[in-house]
Order: sequence, then structure tokens, then C-alpha cells
Amino acid sequence: MKKNGDIDKSEISPRMRTLLEKGRAEAHRHVVNRGIAQFRVDPDTMEQLLQMSDDRGLPLGTMLREWVKDRLRNEQNKTKQSNSAEYRALCLELKDELIKLRRAVLKKYS
Repeated sequence: MKKNGDIDKSEISPRMRTLLEKGRAEAHRHVVNRGIAQFRVDPDTMEQLLQMSDDRGLPLGTMLREWVKDRLRNEQNKTKQSNSAEYRALCLELKDELIKLRRAVLKKYS
């Protein structure tokens, strides 16, 4: 067991792990179907959020929902850009290897 009383994942039986995963999936479906996420913030942060929503003339929930959607879009774009950069690097590496191979073949058969 861990210090805080939580069970280490390696200590859970396969049957119990399956039940936990099933419960987690069910909880996720419930949250998705409800469409409601809740979180706590400290009083200073809440005051800042309320002031900002007032300044923008938006209800707090609307403002936060827009922020979350913007953040999700940004994260998805980062992933796409990262994948593109990895693809470009792989293509350059492959190009270099092909050049080396071509040189070796030309050297051997010239």
C-alpha cells in the first residue's frame, strides 16, 4: 500500500481491476451524458473569475465553457503540429538514408 492509504495498482487483482475499469467507464458515460463538470477554486480565484465575467458581460459558465473549448482546440492543434513535425523529421531522415544507399550502390557498381 502507498503511504496515503491508496492501493498500489500492482496490488489489485485482475478481476477487481476489470470491475474498477468498468465502473470508471460507466462514470465517464454518466458525466458525458449530463454534460456537467464541477471543480473547486479558492475564493480569490473565484472573485477574479466573477469580475472578469462581469467585465466581459458574460455569465461565468459561458466564459469558462469558451475557455475550455479554446484550450481543447489549441491542444489538438499542438498535437497536429507535433505530428507534422515528427513526420517531416522522419522524411528527412529517410531521405538521408536513401542518399547514403544510392551513394553506396553507385560506388559499388561504378
